[in-house]
Amino acid sequence: MLAKFSKQWALWAKRVVWLMLGLLLVGGLMRWAFRPNPVEVELSEAVLQPFSAWIEEEGRTRVRERFVVSAPAVGRLRRMPWKEGQMVRRGEILAILDAPSPALLDARKNQEHTAQLAAAQARKDMAESQLAVAIMQRLQAQDSFNRQADLHAQGFVSDAKIQADHYALQSSMANFDAAIHSQRQAMAEVALVQAGALMNGPLAQPLFIRSPMDGQILRVVQASETSVQAGTVLLEIADLDDMQVVVPFLSADMAQVQVGQEVEMFYAQLSMPLMGYVARIEPAAFTKISALGVEEQRVNVWVKMASAPMQGKPAQTWGEGWALTARLMIERQARVLQVPNTAVFPWPQQPNPRNGETQAQNMAVFVVQGDRAVMRRVVLRRRGADSAWISQGLQAGEWVINYPSSSVQDGTRVVAVSR
Repeated sequence: MLAKFSKQWALWAKRVVWLMLGLLLVGGLMRWAFRPNPVEVELSEAVLQPFSAWIEEEGRTRVRERFVVSAPAVGRLRRMPWKEGQMVRRGEILAILDAPSPALLDARKNQEHTAQLAAAQARKDMAESQLAVAIMQRLQAQDSFNRQADLHAQGFVSDAKIQADHYALQSSMANFDAAIHSQRQAMAEVALVQAGALMNGPLAQPLFIRSPMDGQILRVVQASETSVQAGTVLLEIADLDDMQVVVPFLSADMAQVQVGQEVEMFYAQLSMPLMGYVARIEPAAFTKISALGVEEQRVNVWVKMASAPMQGKPAQTWGEGWALTARLMIERQARVLQVPNTAVFPWPQQPNPRNGETQAQNMAVFVVQGDRAVMRRVVLRRRGADSAWISQGLQAGEWVINYPSSSVQDGTRVVAVSR
């Protein structure tokens, strides 16, 4: 009886073992069959390479000094032979103003000419005072730069200090040039008013209006013969070789813009970029409607060209008011660790920065280790146009996931579709 029971017990145990093995096999097959497929991802390698960050906006060319030639007195303007784009020399006759009818000349006109002469003389005195101030500022900037250069050569002054003094010297030289142009314009205005006064005299001689500068005619306002009043605008003259660029930057970006910063400008007709630097920042912002209908606060930044745009190019490829793309460099590094901008995202486990941390220290990337995506916290130093500069948390040669979707989580199995 005992032997029979032992035999049945062994048979039953054997069946149980086989049943458990079968269940384990079926469970393993079902788990393998229904396991989630690895997520297809695009990978990029973290590499050490040069880094540049800039602000890019569209700007317009503007002449630095524009001369508006107007009639200094009442008279009969002869027909002018000038056309837009023609070159003129300083002192060349631009227009001839004949004497008006004697009935139009009275005591009121004499008083007007006297007041105009006094105003022109006051502008001339003010321009001479501004020129004297510009000369002193230029001499002071030159002396300061020379002293700092000697100290820099001895190692007592930093590179940043000598660069700032260099930019200050360039700014003072630009102010000196502007003061010279203002003085010339004021002297020309005085000469025009004095010549206009001759028309009220007994001889009533024709008045020859001459060019105050060497330049190019931008616009002819009064081309035909006609009677004009004092102050009527006749034409505009400017020197297109003395060109600046006005770039309206967003006011939110102005904290990164300083006088003297390097600017690259790209124009369709030129194969090489034009180089320049920030010469002046206007203190007041203005509202501009973007292409999407959004109101934006912008600030005009004046950029002085450091390279000649007309070298080897026909004259019609460059003019006043033409559009170009300006790129202001805010940082440039020779060799830093970079990944694509599309691989960096905010650290999701702590949406708000901890005490003493910035948002840039709470960024993350997905690093691929084996066939798994591992979320790693990194420190973002700065974003460029296409790449992000990572200062901590990542090593060169590691692979990160571009455009991580919501299906990619920490520990998700992934497979690369492109590298």
